[in-house]
Amino acid sequence: MFKVGLDIGYGHTKVVTEDGKRIIFPSIAKKGEAIELDNLLGAKEDYIININGTTWYVGEMAQKESSFATRAFEQTDRYNDEAFQTMLSTALSLATQGANQDVMLVTGLPLSIYETSQKEFCGFLKGFSAHTELGGISQEVKVKEAIVFPQAGGIFFSPSCVNIKKDLPENSLVTVIDIGYRTTDCASFNFSKGSFHFLIENSFTLDIGMSSVFRPLSRAIAKKIGSIDISLEESENVYQKGVCFKNNKPVDMSDEINMLKNSIAANINEGYRSNAGQGAKINNIILAGGGSIALRDELLNIFPEAISVADTQMANALGFLSIANRFDL
Repeated sequence: MFKVGLDIGYGHTKVVTEDGKRIIFPSIAKKGEAIELDNLLGAKEDYIININGTTWYVGEMAQKESSFATRAFEQTDRYNDEAFQTMLSTALSLATQGANQDVMLVTGLPLSIYETSQKEFCGFLKGFSAHTELGGISQEVKVKEAIVFPQAGGIFFSPSCVNIKKDLPENSLVTVIDIGYRTTDCASFNFSKGSFHFLIENSFTLDIGMSSVFRPLSRAIAKKIGSIDISLEESENVYQKGVCFKNNKPVDMSDEINMLKNSIAANINEGYRSNAGQGAKINNIILAGGGSIALRDELLNIFPEAISVADTQMANALGFLSIANRFDL
């Protein structure tokens, strides 16, 4: 079976495969009409895909084509969401690239719904199939075997964490703080006698993510330039550049951005301290997710001994692929 690690996040969908492919695209979808991609000024992450006879715009294309594009799946039964199934079908189609072969898929669920939804979600994935047409390739994508893992926990099994695990003190804790677009997952493990045990009772989800920065920033931008509304995508762009424009003149937003960065980092710290069950053990903190890059300095001020994972945005998907390889053996 062809092994695939898949991390469908609220912000981006990340895919890695056993033959070395790495794919990332925004988790945005919109139903549309079949059109010629050559006639559009599309970006690399834009996809127009036909799934079981329905055309979807996926990625930035969805945002360009309609303000009603869907970022998808906050509910517990996320697999019933059309947009989620679109992300899944697109990811599988890109991963297999026309090769009609069965897939062994490892993916994750947020810690907040893992216990209650893992079995149902795994059951949905096993046997999932769709007919797709993407980039001129028509194929049937099918999942034969599926494993659902706690989302942030996948990072702990990524190649980036191999050396980290070698240096852990005996009978200590490891907590992965995975800061995503919509939420922050904290997954805890106990290390004892050379083995790692997932501690679901010490693992949790915080309703804080990078959108917690972009949302108030969009309001601040709108106020400064006299606009009614600024989208989260525009706000994210301003966050990265530090300026917006009013009447074609730059408006510095660095003070507002720095204030929000410090506030969100403090909120993550408060949520972590309130929920983590450290006790008297050493707790080794690993920072991961796209938010750990965007908030790096602020987080390291709070967690000065924390370790940052390399290749952090893809770390969950890479960890899921490592898990697929272990189960296959």
